[in-house]
Amino acid sequence: MEEGQQFDQDPSNAPRSRELTRLAVLSGLIIAVLLAALGYSWGVNNRSDTASVQEGSEKPEKTLRTSSTSPASLPTATTTPTSLAPESSNAPALPASEVPDTTAPPVGSSQGGQTATADYAFPISPSTSAQYGRSHHDYPAADIFATCGTDVVAPHAGVIQDVSYLDSWSSKSNTAESRGGLSFSIVGDDGVRYYGSHLRELDPVVQTGNHVSTGQRIGAVGDTGNAAGTGCHLHFGISTPCGPGDVLRRRGEFWPQLYLDAWRNLDPKSPSSLTVSQAC
Repeated sequence: MEEGQQFDQDPSNAPRSRELTRLAVLSGLIIAVLLAALGYSWGVNNRSDTASVQEGSEKPEKTLRTSSTSPASLPTATTTPTSLAPESSNAPALPASEVPDTTAPPVGSSQGGQTATADYAFPISPSTSAQYGRSHHDYPAADIFATCGTDVVAPHAGVIQDVSYLDSWSSKSNTAESRGGLSFSIVGDDGVRYYGSHLRELDPVVQTGNHVSTGQRIGAVGDTGNAAGTGCHLHFGISTPCGPGDVLRRRGEFWPQLYLDAWRNLDPKSPSSLTVSQAC
């Protein structure tokens, strides 16, 4: 102990002792600062990870709340035909040959019967019930057989020229004027006269001077005049539109079969060229 006391009291050792003390204190401070810095960094990272975990756990909740749709919002999610229109406008157009025909049936047409075109009509509607031959007695005409009461229609628009509401035929008199029974003639807007006879009835509109349209009902198929006992049919003839009462020309001047075939198939074939060079 005495030697120690003498060492502590040695003036030559005092500066070195103080230097060691300062180094020890400085080292301790440096270590403390480093430890504090490490602890702060660890705390920040830990809080960042914790925040990330908490944010990650909240995202599904937010997503669920956002994706949950209340009944009030459902209509807004429904796609209406109006919203489809702009999308369909970008679709490639169909070729003209494949575009479906959406036009309305022509005037006087009969569903399933193929009766009328826009300009001409088969004179019996529906045409599917009608039958006619390729020849006719000793002059050009056609006897179109059909069920009694089937509609007779105007083959072309025009003005009523002759009308007979009286069935006065008898086998004794057998006059040309009475053989047709109930009959009519129309001077068509195309310059052709159309004649029909042996009708059962005529519509009230069928009056001399009245204008009728293509496919308009004229009356009904019958067996009046000299058709009695031969079966219900429409005698049909086409001719040059000379004056009224010219029975022998009116009953038939040109063969109508080709035109009947066309009208039955909705082909608007016109007989107007037949009468151009014909004189009354």
